[in-house]
Amino acid sequence: MANHEPNEASRPACGLVAVDLDGTLLTSGRTISAENTRAVIRARRAGIRVVLTSARPPRGMTHVRRALGLTTLLIGQNGALVHDPDRRRPVLCHQPLPADAARAVVRSARSVSREFVVSLEVIDRWYTDAEDLAALPHELAAQFEPDQVGPLEAFLRVPATKLMVYGPPERIAELRERLKRRFPGVKCLSSLTGRTLTIMHRGTEKAKALAWVARHYGVDRRRVAAVGDEANDIGMIRWAGLGVAMGNASDSVRAAADRVTAGNDGDGVAGMLRWAIEG
Repeated sequence: MANHEPNEASRPACGLVAVDLDGTLLTSGRTISAENTRAVIRARRAGIRVVLTSARPPRGMTHVRRALGLTTLLIGQNGALVHDPDRRRPVLCHQPLPADAARAVVRSARSVSREFVVSLEVIDRWYTDAEDLAALPHELAAQFEPDQVGPLEAFLRVPATKLMVYGPPERIAELRERLKRRFPGVKCLSSLTGRTLTIMHRGTEKAKALAWVARHYGVDRRRVAAVGDEANDIGMIRWAGLGVAMGNASDSVRAAADRVTAGNDGDGVAGMLRWAIEG
């Protein structure tokens, strides 16, 4: 069988690039620019594997993967999940919250406020107790409908990929402090608006998932690049041989990176892919 892998002399300096979606590959209008699309195609032709990574579940990533013609694995749910949409059994790696811990977290949330709306993600399925879907964040409700709506106790019998609690910022902040004190095994991530708290297994990291994917593809860490814009990208930016921050990234993300590219509305991903190809 012919070997179609690039030989050592023709290999690019980078063998795998992890690309965040929102605020990175996607513009503020949630589209992929023509220049970024061309850059991904050039990277693929150069022998670089482009891997999408996001806080989104797989269902929120597959259309981007398809639009770019990618066949690589997806790192979803903030690193809790490595997913291959092309397999009959797509879950390759999963770091969920144990069911008993998830139930305890929900009870704690209810003790803070009965007005919280709670959602539960299990792999790629979404369950919520929101009777009025208008109570959910617009960007979430606008993309998908829940798989089931009802009391969460019925869905908390299996490990949870993540929990999401929605409510007033001051009550969300109170809940976050309570969970940090009472549940050392969980990780809490607040949204920029302060109205959403995401609760996951403490060991969930995009960096860990990226390391798993790099081993899967046989790519040395030194030949991995990663680009992102948010705090949840810092770990993978630091782990990669080339860590890149977007121009629209926060100061903490920039400080963790080796280089800073243009913003998500200025084809920043295209710029970092040129660095990955050229070394």
